[in-house]
Amino acid sequence: MGATEISFGTAQKWNVRAYAVCGKRPAGYYFTDWKTTVKSHTAAFKTATATCPAGKKPLGYSAKVTGADGNASLRSMHIPAFSPRTVSVSASEAPMNSLSSWSVSSRALCANISVGQQEKTGDLSATGFAAVPCPADRRPLSAGVTLSTDARTRRYLLVRAVYPFTLFGGSGSVAQVSEYRNSTSGAWKVRARVICAP
Repeated sequence: MGATEISFGTAQKWNVRAYAVCGKRPAGYYFTDWKTTVKSHTAAFKTATATCPAGKKPLGYSAKVTGADGNASLRSMHIPAFSPRTVSVSASEAPMNSLSSWSVSSRALCANISVGQQEKTGDLSATGFAAVPCPADRRPLSAGVTLSTDARTRRYLLVRAVYPFTLFGGSGSVAQVSEYRNSTSGAWKVRARVICAP
């Protein structure tokens, strides 16, 4: 996991933390290759999808944004309802990126469908913090996120954290999003997603 400051960043100290979910390797364990969009400068959305082979489903999401000098951000990471073998990620530029080209990439961690995994989605939250639990008999394997807003407002949002958790006997995932310098009047909401398995 990596992060970078956006233009006109901060003098405050900050860090980035990575989370790992460990366990026995399931049957059919397989990483797809990275699927990467064209690297270019555009205010439009870019979406990259990585698809598991037939007979396998995603156990985990992977995404990365390259270029834009830190001025492009991840906007979603999820499994589309119409394509259950696919990990789809999207990104867009922040309003201040006027020169640098960039791309977004997706990769999926796959396993045999018999593993019994499923993606759960939480409620939309307008607070910038969203969480979704796994059922009591399942554990979180990977965390995802989606935003609900219009294209213009989305450019002013920054994904701060997406991670699985196990706490006080419960488990699930958390997503945190904030506005760039509190600089949009547009309405927006965030939804946490999680892949759970027995």
